[in-house]
Amino acid sequence: MTNWKKFWQSHHLIEIHSDDDLLFQVALTVNGKTISQETFDIMCRTIRKALALNSSDVLLDLCCGNGVTTYQLSKSVDRVFGIDSSTPYIENARKFKSSGNITYIIHDAADLLDLNLPKVTKVLVNGSLAYLNAVQVDRIL
Repeated sequence: MTNWKKFWQSHHLIEIHSDDDLLFQVALTVNGKTISQETFDIMCRTIRKALALNSSDVLLDLCCGNGVTTYQLSKSVDRVFGIDSSTPYIENARKFKSSGNITYIIHDAADLLDLNLPKVTKVLVNGSLAYLNAVQVDRIL
């Protein structure tokens, strides 16, 4: 697969009825089945701890997908900017995983220089580096 942007515009586009559907949509699955809520909670706690998130942080969540993880992490920080190039995923994020401190933006995570974001204190790229080539990763860094 070489065109990941195109892939994520249509991958797992399902009707969303629950958080399980959101987890399935962003491939948080094992053997085709959505991970348990307990596993998801452990994943979010691990991210919070690894990034040492606190209430004054401004988090940049690159390749945020449908916002299922972004939303959970938003409870630990002052502000979150979720960036993803998939229009349907960002639409789902805005519809199902919005909060007053989250801004979702449809944009290429590897082209951030043209975005006028406030000072970001922490950055998350969770589960998406495999979809980026070396040039894109260099641009993000």
